[in-house]
Amino acid sequence: MATKAGDLPSTKRELDEMFHWMAEETHFQVDEIEVLCDLFKMLMTKAGVSKFTITRVVFRDLLTTSFKMSDGAMMDRIVLAFAAESDLDYRIGFKEFIYGLSVFLRGCLTQQIDFCFKVYDCMKRDGFITREEMHQLLSPCIVNSPSEEDTAEAITELIDLLLKKMGDAKDHRISKESFRAAVEKDRLLLQVFGPCLPDKKFVDSFITQNTLDIFRRRY
Repeated sequence: MATKAGDLPSTKRELDEMFHWMAEETHFQVDEIEVLCDLFKMLMTKAGVSKFTITRVVFRDLLTTSFKMSDGAMMDRIVLAFAAESDLDYRIGFKEFIYGLSVFLRGCLTQQIDFCFKVYDCMKRDGFITREEMHQLLSPCIVNSPSEEDTAEAITELIDLLLKKMGDAKDHRISKESFRAAVEKDRLLLQVFGPCLPDKKFVDSFITQNTLDIFRRRY
């Protein structure tokens, strides 16, 4: 796949123009996009096939350092949710970085629903969360069962409950439309398959000079 060098214009004038139309299309101000651009330049790979993109390992480091996320499998899903629809190689270009963070940090409910569903459906990207995917997502949440058999039973019961509440029990899957309708009725269901949005206390302190200083020391 071609690199995403074209994501970042080569001249200051073009870069300024990009920042302004990005500000119109995202939840960021121009000065915030400038800070995020500086961060992206620190984190992006400088050579090789991943040149001008942020790799999975580096983006996971960002999620861990800035948002205290620790579930490796969920972080991989978040990386894929940031990447373009056609990309399954975990590389994030500048535009994907800005537009993804806009939703991740400040998205409205509709955008958050789309993002969370994309995270949960990121492997197959077929528009459904299947029973198999639910099992993968929910397994880390069941940690106190006395045996593997009890754990499997608890997960199965939880999936059956969620299918009745959110999806199609006969087809054993949840469509995007069903997920949206359920969350609009009860916002507590937004991250029912695992946390994939940041805690607000970390959001408010992310786009700051302190974040740049932290990653300048790391990279």
